[in-house]
Amino acid sequence: MRKIRRTKLCSFKHLRVLMIKESFVVKRAYSQALSAFVAVVSSYFFARSEPFWIPLTAILVMQTAVGISLRQGLERFFIIILSVAFGTVLVLLIHQSIVLYIIIVIVFCFSNYFALKDSLNLFILTRGFLIGFILLITMLSSVMQISVLYARLYDVTLGACIGIAINLLIYPSRVDVEFRSKVIPILNAYETYLTAIIELFLHKGNSEKRAEEQKILLENKFQTRTNAFPSWVYESGLSVSIQSGHRHFLVMTERVAEILFSLHHIARHSFDKTRLENLEDPLLGFAQATQKLFQALITILNLQKLSQPVSDLEDELIQLEKAFQIVAPPSLELLDLSEDYILLAAFLTDLKDLRGSLVRLSQALIKFP
Repeated sequence: MRKIRRTKLCSFKHLRVLMIKESFVVKRAYSQALSAFVAVVSSYFFARSEPFWIPLTAILVMQTAVGISLRQGLERFFIIILSVAFGTVLVLLIHQSIVLYIIIVIVFCFSNYFALKDSLNLFILTRGFLIGFILLITMLSSVMQISVLYARLYDVTLGACIGIAINLLIYPSRVDVEFRSKVIPILNAYETYLTAIIELFLHKGNSEKRAEEQKILLENKFQTRTNAFPSWVYESGLSVSIQSGHRHFLVMTERVAEILFSLHHIARHSFDKTRLENLEDPLLGFAQATQKLFQALITILNLQKLSQPVSDLEDELIQLEKAFQIVAPPSLELLDLSEDYILLAAFLTDLKDLRGSLVRLSQALIKFP
């Protein structure tokens, strides 16, 4: 009797993925620290209004998604500069604090309302908070003459130039590295989850607990899409040639998760042991071939070459269908009356869908620039 080969990720792969994630965070921290240092020094020598505008603007324009740093940085800059101009003019015209605070609340509420109405994009949702924050700072500072406005606009512009320049030139973000570092752990989780599902289907050992644990781990990854997948793939403004292949890949990746959840639900059913014995060998063969296909996808995403060709699962699926035809009743009416046969047919259909999704995942890699 063959056993499912348990894929144990070697420490080198874990270390590699971890190093990619950590290096990305560390490099971004370095660039922001450098931006803050340059902005503080520039503020000491070149600030024309309050000393905090240059460093504050430099830091704010650097809080962007990977792959669209320039567009989001410029967008934040225009939001800041318009908020500073609006707030400064209000302070010049209105001298009652309570009226200024009411205006801040109104602007804050309206900006968030239109942001929510426009899109659920994380950056759009922060527009209202950014506007309200800048307005509050602007209105809390005393303004006696219009020249303060020009001085503030000068400081904001200088800070934005520092932040955007350092964001683009010092440790620029590589979208391909960030994409691979987030997708590879998900594919590894899929492979482990599929192994646990097949073992549950065949009633192997303590498979029910392992399958449930893998399901919970996978669900936690998908609680927030931006945590599971790189957010820039769903952002507007990025090159379509970059996004098309990655979006298709992620759509297929999400589809694989749906299929695995469906397989897990069916595998909980207690099937007749005689039928399972007839299906065991072809099912294990299909599972092993699927594991190899997952590993092939991971190998390609790691920018490595495949050591040997990988099956597209067509032959394994044919063998599984033949085994199902042996255990299935000859009459369609009898098939409808048996819960075992209905669920086995649904399980086989899900495996076909899984094979199609994995093949399309492989095809999506070709579209990557």
